[in-house]
Amino acid sequence: MFAFSSSKTESISSYQFGLALLVFKDTLNHYSYEDAHDHVVFINKTGKIIFDATKKGYLNATAFDVFGYSIVKDKITKKYGVINQFFTTVLPAQFDEINIIGTNRFKISKNDKYGIIDSTNKTIVEFVFGRMEAFTADKKMFCFKDDNWGIYDSTGKLIHKYDCDELIYTEGLVMLDRINKKNYAEYALADTAGKIIVPFKRYSDCSSFSNGLAMVYNENTVSYKSNKNYKKLAGFIDVTGKEIIPLQFEDGLSFYQGLASVKKNGKWGCINTNGKVIIDFLYDEAVIFEDGYAIATLHGNEFYIDTTGKKLSF
Repeated sequence: MFAFSSSKTESISSYQFGLALLVFKDTLNHYSYEDAHDHVVFINKTGKIIFDATKKGYLNATAFDVFGYSIVKDKITKKYGVINQFFTTVLPAQFDEINIIGTNRFKISKNDKYGIIDSTNKTIVEFVFGRMEAFTADKKMFCFKDDNWGIYDSTGKLIHKYDCDELIYTEGLVMLDRINKKNYAEYALADTAGKIIVPFKRYSDCSSFSNGLAMVYNENTVSYKSNKNYKKLAGFIDVTGKEIIPLQFEDGLSFYQGLASVKKNGKWGCINTNGKVIIDFLYDEAVIFEDGYAIATLHGNEFYIDTTGKKLSF
């Protein structure tokens, strides 16, 4: 077991492969806590130190991921490398940036371009991309090259280009964002084959998908004399682009744990994924449930409620 009589634990990760990352302030050789540096170790479930990353020359490390990898940073060179759950070096600490994207697949930055290598430093995807973002389950990837976004296969071969300035991959669909000639943002949804599911200009904005639904809304400017008012109507679509919950709310948030907070007639309530009102429109602020409870605000007073709307006292 370890005992840190002159130390203070900063953080401890969850266990992966029976190992957790522990970070603490080592004050043994410093005049004050503020002067102390982080000490990074890996421990087992009995609390025994299995690997002292700091003593091995690493400035910091990440907890092991599902592939059994940890990204480490060299104390002297400030470069990044990778070790595995057996504390064997997978990639030496010589890279400016590393992202682990799969078993034996690493996204690397080199000369301001991104590519993919394996543990032998063999190039899998050439370093030709200005940006390399989301990855699909079948190893397709979204990359920016020559001023264009596109989806590429696992070898870096182009499958389809997208007409957009930015994109977000969300629950199997691609949310496209572009700036039109009037300098306004436009949004659309497409699939990974390039088919447009929701065309540009149908909605003013679109959120990422959550619980199989994305919030969409249209915003119109209503002018009266010198004043301008913005009227917003929000609803929800599914991954086929079908409007499941019609645009009828003044505002809203994405679904979380089966409920979405929405606003109507100036008050907030909650609906389920079928659009049924679960919490009446009574509250001053958005009501966000987590594990069956939420903080509600009514007439400036805060209190807890459950998913039936019952006020709780603890």
